[in-house]
Amino acid sequence: MHQIASLGIAIGDPAYWGKGYGTDGLKLLLGYAFRELNLYRVGSSTISYDIRSIKAHEKVGFRQEGIQRSFIQREGRRFDLIIFGILRPEWEALQTR
Repeated sequence: MHQIASLGIAIGDPAYWGKGYGTDGLKLLLGYAFRELNLYRVGSSTISYDIRSIKAHEKVGFRQEGIQRSFIQREGRRFDLIIFGILRPEWEALQTR
């Protein structure tokens, strides 16, 4: 109805971190979301300490839309949740490059 969705990915095994799998996964998911599912908007989020995830989101065209402060508690510390979004026209513009 609204043509929106949220996605999430995780690469749990550190042996596979930093190899581009997260970026590749996001590209595949966005292609499916916009080409096959005919979505207009896709949202996602990541924890502020996950620099690799932040960079992967930005690399595929997500824009930071907001921060939920002190949202996650891990090992006695609190971390922000970063909210991302990408619209179909933004994604399409990146496909023509």
